[in-house]
Amino acid sequence: MGQKRRKSPKDQSQNGTEEQKEEHPASEEVLQQQKSEVVEIEAGELEELRRRAEELEETRNQAKRIMAEYLNYKSRAERNAAIAAQQARKSLLLAILPSLDDFIRALNALHSTDSPDDLKTGLELAVQKLLENLKKCGVEPIYPKGKKFDPRYHEAVLLEENDDVEPNTILDVVEPGWLYCEGEQKQVIKPAKVKVSKHSS
Repeated sequence: MGQKRRKSPKDQSQNGTEEQKEEHPASEEVLQQQKSEVVEIEAGELEELRRRAEELEETRNQAKRIMAEYLNYKSRAERNAAIAAQQARKSLLLAILPSLDDFIRALNALHSTDSPDDLKTGLELAVQKLLENLKKCGVEPIYPKGKKFDPRYHEAVLLEENDDVEPNTILDVVEPGWLYCEGEQKQVIKPAKVKVSKHSS
Protein backbone atom coordinates (compact mmCIF):
# COMPACT_ATOMS: atom_id res chain seq x y z
CA MET A 1 0.00 0.00 0.00
CA GLY A 2 1.28 3.39 -0.85
CA GLN A 3 1.72 6.00 1.78
CA LYS A 4 -0.66 8.96 1.87
CA ARG A 5 0.93 12.16 0.89
CA ARG A 6 0.85 14.76 3.57
CA LYS A 7 -0.49 18.12 2.61
CA SER A 8 2.05 20.78 2.77
CA PRO A 9 1.26 24.10 4.45
CA LYS A 10 1.01 25.56 1.00
CA ASP A 11 -1.57 22.98 -0.02
CA GLN A 12 -3.53 23.58 3.19
CA SER A 13 -3.49 27.30 2.56
CA GLN A 14 -4.78 26.79 -0.97
CA ASN A 15 -7.54 24.47 0.26
CA GLY A 16 -8.62 27.03 2.87
CA THR A 17 -8.80 29.72 0.24
CA GLU A 18 -10.86 27.47 -2.00
CA GLU A 19 -13.25 26.68 0.89
CA GLN A 20 -13.63 30.37 1.61
CA LYS A 21 -14.30 30.95 -2.06
CA GLU A 22 -16.95 28.23 -1.99
CA GLU A 23 -18.61 29.74 1.12
CA HIS A 24 -18.56 33.33 -0.17
CA PRO A 25 -21.19 32.90 -2.93
CA ALA A 26 -23.58 31.33 -0.39
CA SER A 27 -23.18 34.32 1.94
CA GLU A 28 -23.96 36.69 -0.91
CA GLU A 29 -27.12 34.74 -1.70
CA VAL A 30 -28.28 34.98 1.93
CA LEU A 31 -27.55 38.69 2.01
CA GLN A 32 -29.39 39.22 -1.25
CA GLN A 33 -32.37 37.26 0.06
CA GLN A 34 -32.43 39.35 3.24
CA LYS A 35 -32.34 42.53 1.17
CA SER A 36 -35.26 41.27 -0.91
CA GLU A 37 -37.24 40.48 2.23
CA VAL A 38 -36.54 43.96 3.61
CA VAL A 39 -37.68 45.52 0.34
CA GLU A 40 -40.85 43.41 0.39
CA ILE A 41 -41.56 44.39 4.02
CA GLU A 42 -41.01 48.07 3.27
CA ALA A 43 -43.26 47.87 0.22
CA GLY A 44 -45.96 46.14 2.28
CA GLU A 45 -45.71 48.74 5.03
CA LEU A 46 -45.91 51.56 2.51
CA GLU A 47 -49.02 50.00 0.97
CA GLU A 48 -50.59 49.65 4.42
CA LEU A 49 -49.76 53.26 5.25
CA ARG A 50 -51.23 54.41 1.94
CA ARG A 51 -54.42 52.43 2.60
CA ARG A 52 -54.76 53.84 6.11
CA ALA A 53 -54.16 57.36 4.84
CA GLU A 54 -56.98 56.91 2.31
CA GLU A 55 -59.29 55.59 5.04
CA LEU A 56 -58.41 58.53 7.27
CA GLU A 57 -59.11 60.99 4.46
CA GLU A 58 -62.47 59.33 3.76
CA THR A 59 -63.36 59.47 7.46
CA ARG A 60 -62.41 63.15 7.56
CA ASN A 61 -64.59 63.86 4.52
CA GLN A 62 -67.52 61.99 6.08
CA ALA A 63 -67.12 64.02 9.28
CA LYS A 64 -67.17 67.23 7.23
CA ARG A 65 -70.35 66.13 5.42
CA ILE A 66 -72.05 65.18 8.69
CA MET A 67 -71.11 68.52 10.26
CA ALA A 68 -72.43 70.40 7.23
CA GLU A 69 -75.70 68.45 7.34
CA TYR A 70 -76.04 69.13 11.08
CA LEU A 71 -75.47 72.86 10.62
CA ASN A 72 -78.05 72.95 7.82
CA TYR A 73 -80.53 71.03 9.97
CA LYS A 74 -79.91 73.35 12.94
CA SER A 75 -80.42 76.40 10.76
CA ARG A 76 -83.68 75.00 9.34
CA ALA A 77 -84.92 74.04 12.82
CA GLU A 78 -84.20 77.51 14.21
CA ARG A 79 -85.89 79.14 11.22
CA ASN A 80 -88.95 76.88 11.54
CA ALA A 81 -89.13 77.52 15.30
CA ALA A 82 -89.03 81.28 14.71
CA ILE A 83 -91.79 81.01 12.09
CA ALA A 84 -93.92 78.84 14.41
CA ALA A 85 -93.48 81.31 17.29
CA GLN A 86 -94.43 84.19 15.02
CA GLN A 87 -97.54 82.37 13.82
CA ALA A 88 -98.50 81.54 17.44
CA ARG A 89 -98.21 85.20 18.44
CA LYS A 90 -100.26 86.22 15.42
CA SER A 91 -102.98 83.67 16.25
CA LEU A 92 -103.14 84.89 19.85
CA LEU A 93 -103.39 88.51 18.76
CA LEU A 94 -106.14 87.66 16.29
CA ALA A 95 -107.99 85.98 19.17
CA ILE A 96 -107.59 88.91 21.55
CA LEU A 97 -108.12 91.90 19.26
CA PRO A 98 -111.83 91.28 18.50
CA SER A 99 -112.50 91.09 22.25
CA LEU A 100 -110.54 94.29 22.74
CA ASP A 101 -112.82 95.91 20.18
CA ASP A 102 -115.80 94.75 22.26
CA PHE A 103 -114.34 96.32 25.41
CA ILE A 104 -113.76 99.59 23.55
CA ARG A 105 -117.38 99.57 22.36
CA ALA A 106 -118.54 98.90 25.93
CA LEU A 107 -116.51 101.84 27.22
CA ASN A 108 -117.92 104.07 24.49
CA ALA A 109 -121.41 102.94 25.46
CA LEU A 110 -120.68 104.07 29.02
CA HIS A 111 -120.74 107.67 27.80
CA SER A 112 -123.86 107.28 25.68
CA THR A 113 -126.18 105.29 27.96
CA ASP A 114 -127.62 105.80 31.39
CA SER A 115 -128.47 102.11 31.87
CA PRO A 116 -125.91 100.18 33.95
CA ASP A 117 -127.58 96.95 32.87
CA ASP A 118 -126.68 97.62 29.24
CA LEU A 119 -123.08 98.28 30.22
CA LYS A 120 -122.97 95.12 32.33
CA THR A 121 -124.40 93.05 29.50
CA GLY A 122 -121.88 94.49 27.05
CA LEU A 123 -118.93 93.74 29.32
CA GLU A 124 -120.15 90.20 30.02
CA LEU A 125 -120.45 89.53 26.29
CA ALA A 126 -116.95 90.92 25.69
CA VAL A 127 -115.45 88.72 28.42
CA GLN A 128 -117.32 85.67 27.13
CA LYS A 129 -116.09 86.28 23.60
CA LEU A 130 -112.51 86.71 24.83
CA LEU A 131 -112.67 83.40 26.71
CA GLU A 132 -114.03 81.64 23.63
CA ASN A 133 -111.26 83.03 21.44
CA LEU A 134 -108.57 82.10 23.96
CA LYS A 135 -109.98 78.56 24.13
CA LYS A 136 -109.49 78.26 20.37
CA CYS A 137 -105.81 78.99 21.02
CA GLY A 138 -105.67 76.28 23.71
CA VAL A 139 -105.86 78.68 26.68
CA GLU A 140 -108.45 77.89 29.35
CA PRO A 141 -109.19 79.46 32.74
CA ILE A 142 -108.79 77.67 36.08
CA TYR A 143 -111.76 78.58 38.27
CA PRO A 144 -111.92 75.85 40.94
CA LYS A 145 -114.43 77.20 43.47
CA GLY A 146 -115.89 74.33 45.53
CA LYS A 147 -113.22 71.85 44.44
CA LYS A 148 -110.44 70.19 46.41
CA PHE A 149 -107.21 72.14 46.65
CA ASP A 150 -104.58 70.81 44.23
CA PRO A 151 -101.10 72.39 44.49
CA ARG A 152 -100.45 71.56 40.83
CA TYR A 153 -103.12 74.04 39.73
CA HIS A 154 -103.86 76.20 42.77
CA GLU A 155 -101.99 78.58 45.04
CA ALA A 156 -103.45 79.07 48.53
CA VAL A 157 -103.27 82.73 49.51
CA LEU A 158 -105.93 82.68 52.25
CA LEU A 159 -107.07 80.16 54.89
CA GLU A 160 -110.47 80.29 56.53
CA GLU A 161 -111.89 78.18 59.33
CA ASN A 162 -115.03 76.44 58.11
CA ASP A 163 -116.54 73.30 59.61
CA ASP A 164 -119.34 73.10 57.04
CA VAL A 165 -117.02 71.73 54.34
CA GLU A 166 -114.11 69.32 54.18
CA PRO A 167 -110.66 70.72 54.93
CA ASN A 168 -108.73 71.94 51.88
CA THR A 169 -111.91 72.86 50.02
CA ILE A 170 -111.58 75.95 47.85
CA LEU A 171 -114.03 78.49 49.27
CA ASP A 172 -113.35 81.28 46.82
CA VAL A 173 -111.17 82.18 43.84
CA VAL A 174 -109.17 85.32 44.50
CA GLU A 175 -107.66 85.29 41.02
CA PRO A 176 -108.32 82.72 38.28
CA GLY A 177 -105.47 80.67 36.85
CA TRP A 178 -104.75 79.69 33.26
CA LEU A 179 -103.96 76.45 31.46
CA TYR A 180 -102.45 75.84 28.06
CA CYS A 181 -103.95 72.70 26.52
CA GLU A 182 -102.65 70.84 23.49
CA GLY A 183 -104.32 67.49 22.92
CA GLU A 184 -104.14 65.52 26.15
CA GLN A 185 -101.27 67.64 27.45
CA LYS A 186 -102.02 70.43 29.91
CA GLN A 187 -99.53 72.98 31.18
CA VAL A 188 -100.17 75.50 33.93
CA ILE A 189 -99.45 79.00 32.69
CA LYS A 190 -100.52 80.56 35.97
CA PRO A 191 -102.01 78.83 39.04
CA ALA A 192 -105.30 80.05 40.46
CA LYS A 193 -105.00 82.04 43.69
CA VAL A 194 -107.59 80.68 46.10
CA LYS A 195 -109.01 80.79 49.62
CA VAL A 196 -108.94 77.35 51.28
CA SER A 197 -110.94 75.96 54.19
CA LYS A 198 -109.59 74.45 57.38
CA HIS A 199 -111.24 73.05 60.49
CA SER A 200 -111.56 75.33 63.47
CA SER A 201 -109.09 74.56 66.22
